Amino acid sequence: MRLLGGLRRRAPAGRQEIEVQEGAAVGQVIELLGLRLGEVWLVKRGDQLLDLEESLRDGDELLLIPPVGGGY
Repeated sequence: MRLLGGLRRRAPAGRQEIEVQEGAAVGQVIELLGLRLGEVWLVKRGDQLLDLEESLRDGDELLLIPPVGGGY
């Protein structure tokens, strides 16, 4: 699991490996990391975007991306 942006400060640093029950949902993993669901904007598995209800498979590598702000 890789965490980007401010998520790196909120959860243990860098790439994380955690074990979850088979069929656990993406949202459950976010909560296991101690993050709130609103702190994560996108979750990717490879090139695929996942929603919070998506079930995980053995060996999945996730990328968690926080909301991005800015403008002029």
